[in-house]
Amino acid sequence: MNLKRNNHQVTPDCLIEFSRYGIGIVTQSSDERLASTAYQQFTEGSLDFTDTNEVAKWLLDGLKAAGVNAPSTATVCIPRHLGTIRVLEVPVLADVDLGSAIELELESILGDEHELFDFDYVACPTELSSTSQFVVVFTVSRTLIDSIKCAFQAVGIRPAQITLSECMYWKPAPRNAVMADELSNAIVVRHDRVDLVVRYRHQLLQSQSLPLDLVEPPKVDHWIAALRRLTASLPSPLAGLPSHCQLLIDRDDPGLDVDALAVHAFGQQVANQASDQCIEVVDFEFSSVLSTNPAVRTAGFNLASPYRSRPSGFPNRAKVAMIATVFVLLVAGHQLYVRYRTEQLSIELANLRDRSAEVDRQLVRLTPEWTAANHLQRWLQSRVAWNESIREIATEFGKSENLYVVRMQMDDPTNSDQGAITRVEGRARNTADVLDLTRQLAAEYPWLSVMPNGIEPSRVDPQFGSQFRVEIVGTSIERASIEVQSNNPPKVLP
Repeated sequence: MNLKRNNHQVTPDCLIEFSRYGIGIVTQSSDERLASTAYQQFTEGSLDFTDTNEVAKWLLDGLKAAGVNAPSTATVCIPRHLGTIRVLEVPVLADVDLGSAIELELESILGDEHELFDFDYVACPTELSSTSQFVVVFTVSRTLIDSIKCAFQAVGIRPAQITLSECMYWKPAPRNAVMADELSNAIVVRHDRVDLVVRYRHQLLQSQSLPLDLVEPPKVDHWIAALRRLTASLPSPLAGLPSHCQLLIDRDDPGLDVDALAVHAFGQQVANQASDQCIEVVDFEFSSVLSTNPAVRTAGFNLASPYRSRPSGFPNRAKVAMIATVFVLLVAGHQLYVRYRTEQLSIELANLRDRSAEVDRQLVRLTPEWTAANHLQRWLQSRVAWNESIREIATEFGKSENLYVVRMQMDDPTNSDQGAITRVEGRARNTADVLDLTRQLAAEYPWLSVMPNGIEPSRVDPQFGSQFRVEIVGTSIERASIEVQSNNPPKVLP
């Protein structure tokens, strides 16, 4: 077993995704990419990774099948099944004794299988107890990795062009702050070279006074105050508000019902408190950084990818240039989760009202007050479009006015004028009336039929399809609008 201290994190020169269930061997030649998985073959014994010639032949066959003749770089990615990370707490020892202590700890966890792994570790000192936390990364045996490298050389890729991604499925862990399943929800405060790991669990919430209100969403000033408390114990001159902070969440945590992260942009009040702070939101399942780059603060931000595409089509990580606002992660107890669309979005906050159509986010869940909207999701591919400025959103956030406006907008096939649109509107005093109201509105139009869970298009000619849009404007979430629209006007069949 090889144990070494690792002070940096391996990062591929390009971010390439592949099947989460297999060893990914990825090559890049110009714009052509090949992602081959071999985990099933490896576990079934049909591919012997200790046989360099066999692995080389497998690589060549895969390259030829993909039409890649001269790959220039390669990334070997090891999934969680064969390589993972673990956070250990061991007594504070001199650096010379840390390796032995961690090795013994891992042997007690892995048993005889520890001989199959190599280990790296990153020290995370903490003032919270008499122990230190160490992030230990263990990968598959060096024999396997060396075999893969030799196979790459056989197909013309030099060792210097090979990158290993050994953490969290196929992507490297975020920077130097590596978390494991044992942490699930974690906050990593990074100040220069000091990493402080705090377990974001209920039993630690009280001792650390971290905000996690199961009823009301945490306000951003609570986050800022918690971060201040979190770093108050750091030795001077590191005490104070950190210059860099990561908010991480493990979607697989059974204590959280999270389909996607909700990243909420608050207004100028936040900027006044944390103008020099960069906050990253990181998803553990993919280790994808949703907001990063503290050096870039512009008048807008970009979202370069959807949040939760599945591995077959997962694009490059989304990068958000921080501006005068801070993105806050909403976690347990809140059912407002949003995922970003595929299109690249560029938003200038100053003109957000006029450009609200560009802030196009797919609704995954709504707050409990929006129970009716959950029913609407059964037949709507919902999209959320912000139609208020960030400051107005922050002002309205948290208010509970039991007044809902339901708007329906449809192409009117009964009107001879091309492009004619019929708009109707109604109001409901509570959520229970929302569906009844939409049923009433839909009943007025022959190409829509009322169904038990809402409204659905009537049978339509396949060459047309249905087109209608329903907006529900409420006060429980950012005055959001739900809308759905297809490309063609409906044609009712007899």
